[in-house]
Amino acid sequence: MSIKVVITNLDYGQNYDEYIHQMASSGIEAVWVSPSNYSSQETVRVAKGFDAVIAGGEQYDRPALEQLRDRLKIIARHGTGIDNIDIKAATELGIAVTNAAGRNARPVAEHAVGMMLALTRKICQYNAQMHRGVWSPAVSKELYGKTVGIVGFGAIGRWLASLLKGFSCRILVYDKVPCVEAAKSADAEYVSLDYLLAHSDFVSLHLPLTQETRGSIGNEFFRKMKPTAIFVNTSRGKIVRENELVEALQAGIIAGACLDVFANPPINESHPLCGMQNVVMSPHTSAVTEESMDDTFQCVLNDIIDFFAGLEPANLLNPDYRANLTGAASYE
Repeated sequence: MSIKVVITNLDYGQNYDEYIHQMASSGIEAVWVSPSNYSSQETVRVAKGFDAVIAGGEQYDRPALEQLRDRLKIIARHGTGIDNIDIKAATELGIAVTNAAGRNARPVAEHAVGMMLALTRKICQYNAQMHRGVWSPAVSKELYGKTVGIVGFGAIGRWLASLLKGFSCRILVYDKVPCVEAAKSADAEYVSLDYLLAHSDFVSLHLPLTQETRGSIGNEFFRKMKPTAIFVNTSRGKIVRENELVEALQAGIIAGACLDVFANPPINESHPLCGMQNVVMSPHTSAVTEESMDDTFQCVLNDIIDFFAGLEPANLLNPDYRANLTGAASYE
């Protein structure tokens, strides 16, 4: 029986033909089908009839998984975030789930630093003016020596702390799981969230989207920040109550924002964030580099190969799926 895999990750300009050829050499028949949207109905359309999926951001909710369970055996998430996959339902339906945790940590951290520089040094503003033929130099601010608060000190947060050492920044760290020693190893200070917000020139968010974090950041959070501070979000847009962020920016409660993620992407020129001089934005591309895409793909491919060889994937998230293997759901 040939193993059929569908790649549903978005096209970021990488060469999927090369990946598909690589998989063929391992006895895997693969195709790339980009979903037209992230709905669960579209997920079923593109993933039906496949043994495995190398998944992007489309929705794998219970209704979708129930329609796919007749053949689908493993969802290998091409990335870290798994908020689009109902892990509990997958486990109950005997479908394994993996991700590529940590593989995009470095580029996301690098992107966060780049956005901080772009906003504070007015690089985006100057670039737009120069392309219009406008020569209008002005005073900007340095990142060097500033205090940066990192909320969530996983792999991305730790990479960010490492990169900021080169700017002689004071690093404050908060995580719901105390990480005093990890912070100390990164030359950072583990502090309370309130202290971090009150003393940071930049507050960089690095949290997963969970039931607990969804919509958890809004007015109260922003009002505790310094009015001169910059809010940075390269994690998930739905963690933030976006209308309250807009209000905080418009009212001068905070000085600016660097945003790679949004509550309801994609956004267009009608969105209130567009046109704000104190906001730098990118279209959820902080993790999208040639290097990280290759590294991530190799990670998920190794997990798929191991899975169909009867081995436990290195990044398996739900080992309990085995207890629910029945009939067609079992590859063996």
